[in-house]
Amino acid sequence: MDEVERLLHQLKNWDFITRARAVEALGKTGDTRAIEPLCQALNDENAYVCRQAIGALGDMGNPSVIEPLLGFLNHRDEWIRERVAESLGKINDARVIEPLGRLLRDESRYVRERAAEALGNLGRREALSALQKRLVWFAMERDPYVADAIRKAVIKIEQATAETKTLPRAASAPSLNTDTLPRPADTPTFEVDKLPRPAQKNGAME
Repeated sequence: MDEVERLLHQLKNWDFITRARAVEALGKTGDTRAIEPLCQALNDENAYVCRQAIGALGDMGNPSVIEPLLGFLNHRDEWIRERVAESLGKINDARVIEPLGRLLRDESRYVRERAAEALGNLGRREALSALQKRLVWFAMERDPYVADAIRKAVIKIEQATAETKTLPRAASAPSLNTDTLPRPADTPTFEVDKLPRPAQKNGAME
């Protein structure tokens, strides 16, 4: 039994904490064997396990989990909807843009803020429309935290999609041929043995 199989077995544990930890760990493995069991965990009787399963599916980043997640867009629990927004933002697929745009109009400011961040994380220019409509068509987002998240998302997308302009290269400085430069005059050398020695007196130098 490998690690994934051991975690899958723990999904059937009676203790919801054990199930929640197994769900979280499975999402981090990225193993496709965990996708179907994690989708089943979305219907766990415990809301905490359900939230963890939503997050784990987002961590998988597999487009096949989009449809199961969309079933929770209108869940009565705002923390469930917030987790859905966060998870959709981890799946690089154009199909998540429209549902995230819907979550930008959610009654919960926490859900709207998370949806804005998720759209920014996608880094797709198609997401700009949903963000800008929220600011313009709705007479600006009234919650300052959500409005700030939307502005940051717009900037993030614009930076991610900006075309890199080729800057002109600076002219190379002319190289110097050191062999053609004038050399400094050589310092005269002296033969020490040919220099006059000072006279000695009584064995001492004068």
